[in-house]
Amino acid sequence: MKDRLGNLATQLDLAKKRQSEAVQPVFFRLSSQQDIKGFEELLKSHSDIVVFDELEGQLRELFKIRNPRKKLSEEEYNQYIQDWKNTHNALEYGVWVFYPWSSKMVHILDEEEFIELRTSRNQYKITPQEQKLLAQKRLGIIGLSVGQSVALTLAIERSFGVLKIADFDILELSNLNRIRAGLVSLGNPKTTLVAREIAEIDPFLKVEIYTEGITPDNINDFLTNGGQLDVLIEECDSLDVKLLARIKARELGIPVVMDTSDRGMIDIERFDLEPDRPIFHGLLGTGNPMDLAKMEGIQKVLAFYKLVGGNNISSRLKASYLELGISLTTWPQLASAVGLGGAALADITRKILIGKKVSSGRFYIDMDELIPTLNNKEPFTLPNISKLNEDDIREYIRQFGEPNPQNVALSAAEINSLIEAGSSAPSSGNDQPWLFVNSGNSIYIFHELERTFSFGDYNDIASLQSIGAAIENIYQRSKNLGFDCKIEYLKDPNIRVVARLIFSKSKELKTSPWANYIDSRITNRSICAREEIEQPKITSLSEAAMSIPGFKISFVNSIEDRNKLGQMIGTCDLFRIYNEQGHFDFFRREMRWTEEEAQEKRVGMNINELEIDPSLVPAIRMLEDYSVVKTLESVDGGKGFQMVSKSAAMEASAFGLICAENLDSETLLEAGRSWERLWLEATRLEICLHPMVSPLYMFPRIESGEGFSAERVEELKEIKQQLLEIFAMDPQMEPLFMFRIFKSDKKPKKSYRLEKEKIFLKLN
Repeated sequence: MKDRLGNLATQLDLAKKRQSEAVQPVFFRLSSQQDIKGFEELLKSHSDIVVFDELEGQLRELFKIRNPRKKLSEEEYNQYIQDWKNTHNALEYGVWVFYPWSSKMVHILDEEEFIELRTSRNQYKITPQEQKLLAQKRLGIIGLSVGQSVALTLAIERSFGVLKIADFDILELSNLNRIRAGLVSLGNPKTTLVAREIAEIDPFLKVEIYTEGITPDNINDFLTNGGQLDVLIEECDSLDVKLLARIKARELGIPVVMDTSDRGMIDIERFDLEPDRPIFHGLLGTGNPMDLAKMEGIQKVLAFYKLVGGNNISSRLKASYLELGISLTTWPQLASAVGLGGAALADITRKILIGKKVSSGRFYIDMDELIPTLNNKEPFTLPNISKLNEDDIREYIRQFGEPNPQNVALSAAEINSLIEAGSSAPSSGNDQPWLFVNSGNSIYIFHELERTFSFGDYNDIASLQSIGAAIENIYQRSKNLGFDCKIEYLKDPNIRVVARLIFSKSKELKTSPWANYIDSRITNRSICAREEIEQPKITSLSEAAMSIPGFKISFVNSIEDRNKLGQMIGTCDLFRIYNEQGHFDFFRREMRWTEEEAQEKRVGMNINELEIDPSLVPAIRMLEDYSVVKTLESVDGGKGFQMVSKSAAMEASAFGLICAENLDSETLLEAGRSWERLWLEATRLEICLHPMVSPLYMFPRIESGEGFSAERVEELKEIKQQLLEIFAMDPQMEPLFMFRIFKSDKKPKKSYRLEKEKIFLKLN
């Protein structure tokens, strides 16, 4: 049995080899004695040949198109055929075409009559003169996905005389989502399959194949051997071949056309009319093809992103680009888009070939724009939150009552110093949620809601901590100015003034150990080689945080813990942008995409401050389109967005977490004071600190579930539980501030701050 199976496998391999090598049909004209002999030998040696002899039907149709005015009955047609048979030998007439790959023999009209009949229904979309002109043209197609569709459409319309096709790849099962072929064709070169299909449509068309694809060694042969190409259709996936083909085509004055199978985008470069035209409209610069060949991973993805016009691609393709190398191995193409592109390129190519002045440029046949689908959902917008005015401010201040005693008046210089210290505090997304108001010997701090309405500021968890940090800075600065500072909090959550700082002259000199570091404190998001931080310094940081009563702090530094934390933070970063308001916050409210925008608005985050590789910014900007994010969420994608957090976690010296027993407003304000002391101490010790708080700002939503599905809520519960376990905190504690610390020589630029007149008011 084993021997029989082995012999059978060998026979199958030989049959497959013979079948896969054949690409040209064999012609037999039985008016030739030599062809008769070959025909007979073929029939004897191949007993499995299937014969298709429909010559009579072709003759009948030929008579019909030559006599369009005649309306003949069935009897008259039959008489015509009989008269023809009386004067012709049917076996000798026309040509017999044998297709060795399928063992099929077809009897057809010979070339001149065949072409006349086959193109008869092109008229007069294509005139007879144009059809003759097209028959003299030479075309080349590189890449046979969209290229297959173009080649077959051109062949069906008979828009060339010679076609060169190049592709190094074989047909795989995954190709059958867009390439018209059957399972019996798997494993065959794509060039072979296209050449065969064209031969089965029209055996008189000449097709030359390049099964090795296009290389620097054969590009000139492809473009010029046997006569220069009239049009090059480029549809390959290789960026370096795309550029190489255009460089050579421009040198030779050959026009190039391309379809991307997305939004019906068509690229036309008329190098025949514009010999100095920038390649790819200048989008890729003047790169060396071999440099592009060396690109890998995200760099190659981003080069393609520039090539196709970035933000002009569809949201589904953006989502797919972001998943390359993560959940996808290559970018997607659909049969409908490939078919549309094939038809469009065939039409454009034919027009160029017959001398139409087709313009260079980039054009779209976008079915979603031409036939839009209804979307009744309104995009997220910020609510209209009233800004504090002076009358309201005076009324709010009256809620506190008069401070006692009032034995000091603050000078303008002292007020400026205190306000500068407060405004130097960190805030979530650099939203600067404060308004400082001076009245007598007090500074009142208001919560400016219009700057803080965000997904991450649920129940004011972020803004109140930021205001607490500002209070701490003012408190520390006041010591160096010779003041005692009494801090009072207003308990009523419905009143937007949250604290009053009452200053009185200090009876003894008390200097602050941290006041001198307020201006130099900065968020450092650098990712650099990991170094251990000495335990005495960790202890010093802990003592600084716990010098504000009511808080617990814990540090971890194992690789296992850092890996878990990076995964949690990255997951919550992703959850944030999955949410429509969270997405709006990051891309519309917080991010500043240029230095000019950051300088102008002075709130929010400059993209350059995030320590992201500039080459990755275009990939992040793909996520600006919320429909891209929703697509990613639907396939559990977007994991690439987590990479920055995970990398930062793995290179951290340690992670720290500050917790409290509850989340009431006074606790949140005091928490800001606690972690600001820690941060100032880290600055004194030359330790870099980077808050990583996205999970913590989501945990308060667990109870209400607001903004998340039930499934997401369960995931957040699990993340919170794991987080507290990692830091050995009581499961009833509330995590308020998580951060990584590390060593780095990098000195990032401090975020811009609002002008004083926007954050300060002095009352008479």
